[in-house]
Amino acid sequence: MGSEPAQGSSGARPASSADPGELKPSIMIRVLHNMIGRFWNLTLQGDPNVSSQNKSIIAYLDTQRDHDVFQYDIERKFSITRSTASRVLSLMEKKGLITRESVERDARVRKIMLTAQGEQIAHDLRSDAALLESTLMQGFSERERLELMRNLERMKLNLLRFKDDIACEGPPGARGSRTQDDAGNVNETPEDVKGDATT
Repeated sequence: MGSEPAQGSSGARPASSADPGELKPSIMIRVLHNMIGRFWNLTLQGDPNVSSQNKSIIAYLDTQRDHDVFQYDIERKFSITRSTASRVLSLMEKKGLITRESVERDARVRKIMLTAQGEQIAHDLRSDAALLESTLMQGFSERERLELMRNLERMKLNLLRFKDDIACEGPPGARGSRTQDDAGNVNETPEDVKGDATT
């Protein structure tokens, strides 16, 4: 006979100790995504105008100081559509976080630069970003870190291939015509984008 569960125990395991084989990666990634968003929302609490999506873009621009950054760079970096990037950047410009300036070599594009306000936020974000990354990777060996990043990259490529297949062949079954819907852009934080669109 098997041993009886301890008295007062429901026998249920806490979510954090679930068998990894029972977890769906899309759900776990979404959970982490939301938790990371809450982490960023705890920073710079004095400025409700700056969303977590804004902070991510500011942090990226801060790392690209030696290079011109254009809208298509934001689209690629955050895997978002042109319309989503245009909307978010326009709102950031209105908030005084960025400017967009024409370049002599191509009048069709404008480079994105941080304003003084954006620069101050970038400065404040650096230490918070380092804390977030070290917290996420706490207890991981260097080999485990590299393996995790390789696996995440493989998932990203799988989704990109799926998106390309849908674009070429059409959606399977009755999936409809949502192939270019903004909601399909998982890494871009749709909740934050929607929040930006209404602020």
